[in-house]
Amino acid sequence: MGSRTRAAEQRVVDQRRRVTALVEEGCRVTICGRGKESLDHAAAELRRLTGNRDGRILSVAADLSTSKGVEDVVAKTVEAFGGLDILVNNVGLA
Repeated sequence: MGSRTRAAEQRVVDQRRRVTALVEEGCRVTICGRGKESLDHAAAELRRLTGNRDGRILSVAADLSTSKGVEDVVAKTVEAFGGLDILVNNVGLA
């Protein structure tokens, strides 16, 4: 396994920790990504880790490298949760 793969895996672990901590503190969290299947899997795993059963985790499939993708995520978050208070940008665009 190469160092890029290990680094990518560590980023996923770190992201999961951050989201779990936010949910455990009572935050409602939207996660997003381009792949719906992997996104749904990640949301299910986060619900399992946090014991979340009350709709605190929303998953939205979107491409955040496009304006439409960003607009969709924000609109769906506001629709589901009534607003947006904190944004953690973790887009891997370089």
